[in-house]
Amino acid sequence: MAHESVSKVNHLLERLERDKHDWKKMPRSRDFPSNGIEFLKIWKGVMVDKLVTQIRNQKNLILESEKLQLSEVEMDGTDIGDLQNIINQIDVALENLPDGYKRLFLRWKFQILDLVIKELNEMKTQTKHSHTH
Repeated sequence: MAHESVSKVNHLLERLERDKHDWKKMPRSRDFPSNGIEFLKIWKGVMVDKLVTQIRNQKNLILESEKLQLSEVEMDGTDIGDLQNIINQIDVALENLPDGYKRLFLRWKFQILDLVIKELNEMKTQTKHSHTH
């Protein structure tokens, strides 16, 4: 949900920051609040920061509950939607796995959460669309 909201804010920012002669520039009236673009950027950053905090808390719970070391659990990038699906599949698989496999799946989940944090932090600073057509 946060990823979708950030994508929408990015779309608004892209349109708001266009050249004043561009027909896709938004808004065409003078009703847009003063410093509205700066507000949207700050709001997007706060939203992403809160989500990152929640993900970090989830990571810490995994480390504490399974007595894992940070060095045991790290990974590299893909689409956030795909990552969420993988996390959901890992959660389902964890219910039926023996302890040895459970530890492996928790490591994967931890690494995926790291990737999500990285992607979200990058979304704070970019105004381009964060999806492909």
